[in-house]
Amino acid sequence: LGVILPSHGIVTASSLQIPGQIPGQVSASTGDDSGGGEIRFALNQYGHYQIDARVNGTYITFLVDTGASDVVLSPADARRIGLAGQLNFTDRVDTANGTTYVAPVMLANLTIGPIVVNGMPAKVNQSPMQYSLLGMRFLNRLHSWRVEGQTLILQQ
Repeated sequence: LGVILPSHGIVTASSLQIPGQIPGQVSASTGDDSGGGEIRFALNQYGHYQIDARVNGTYITFLVDTGASDVVLSPADARRIGLAGQLNFTDRVDTANGTTYVAPVMLANLTIGPIVVNGMPAKVNQSPMQYSLLGMRFLNRLHSWRVEGQTLILQQ
């Protein structure tokens, strides 16, 4: 499926299980690496890394954006995962598309293949966006991430 739909990725290493923990899970309290999950993504037809992830159990399509500090959800994606009623757009941010406001939120979990990150801080953009963004705050929670050729490799 990862070959036909690059946003699904190809799992190349399964997680190692630690007694009492879910395979590939990052501890919500410490952010410690607890597994060896690895997943690879090819560039999409537009030259971007597009990733289908589960956020709080709901599938969301993200674009990887190393120029973004945070995980940023579109207003539509925030509604899909049930955050719409509790948003307070208090933080002003300057983006490539101009100034906008975002609402800080905490995602219970963000799952990409074998990789699970619990307690992920994120922002919801007040302005519409075509895709949610997977920024550096997520990438820095991983054991490693890199690009080899035209393949993005995420490893926990």
